Amino acid sequence: MNNYSNKELRALAVRSARGAYMPWGLAEEAGASLAWLERHGVSTVSSYIALLQEFDGKDPATLGPSFSNTQEVADRSLPICPILTGAYLSDKRGGKLAQEPLVFPAMMMPHLLLPFLVWVAQDLSRTICVKWSETTVLVGPEGFEIIEGQAGLVCDSKQSVEIALNDGNATPNHQYCPRTQVSDAHRNQLEGFVVRTYLPESEHSQKSGAGGGSVDDD
Repeated sequence: MNNYSNKELRALAVRSARGAYMPWGLAEEAGASLAWLERHGVSTVSSYIALLQEFDGKDPATLGPSFSNTQEVADRSLPICPILTGAYLSDKRGGKLAQEPLVFPAMMMPHLLLPFLVWVAQDLSRTICVKWSETTVLVGPEGFEIIEGQAGLVCDSKQSVEIALNDGNATPNHQYCPRTQVSDAHRNQLEGFVVRTYLPESEHSQKSGAGGGSVDDD
C-alpha cells in the first residue's frame, strides 16, 4: 500500500489525467474532485482510474452534456463525463439549476460530480439535491448528506442523474481523511498514465496538448 497526503494525491491525479489526454484545465478539475472526495471519506481512486480509461483518447466534446431547450439533457451514444458536467455547472455558477430537476440520462461515475455541486452550493448559498439509482444526496456549502442509498454512493456504472435546487438543509455526514491509502495496483495504473507525459510528442498528443516536447520529467 502507498500512503498519500491529499496534496500528493491531487498532484498524481492531475498528472494521470494529463496522460489520458485531458486538457490542462479539465485535468486540474478532475484531480480536485478526486482529492476532495478522498479527503471526505469517499473511496474514489478505483472510479477515477475507470474514468481515465473511459476518457482515454476521446475528444472531450463528445463526453460533455448537450443541453436541449428543456431541463432534459440530450441523450447521446457516449456516456456523460461527471468532470465536464461539474466544470460546466461550476462555470455557470449553477445557472442551469432550478427546482425542476436537470436530467442527465447516462452519466458515468456520478459521485465524482459531488465536489462540484458543493462548490456551486457555496456560490449560491443554496442546497442542491442529486439523485441516481437508489441514492439521494443533499449537497450544501459545507458538504453533502446521504439521505438514502449509501451503498450505491460510489457507482462506476452509467446512471440517469437528476440535479435540482432544494429548500432543505444538508447536514454533512462524511468523515475527514487527511491521507489516502492507494494499492500498488492502483498506483501502477495511475503511473501508467503519467509515464505518457514523459514521452516525445505524438501527433495525437500534439493535438491534445498532452506531450512534453522532447522529454518532460519535471
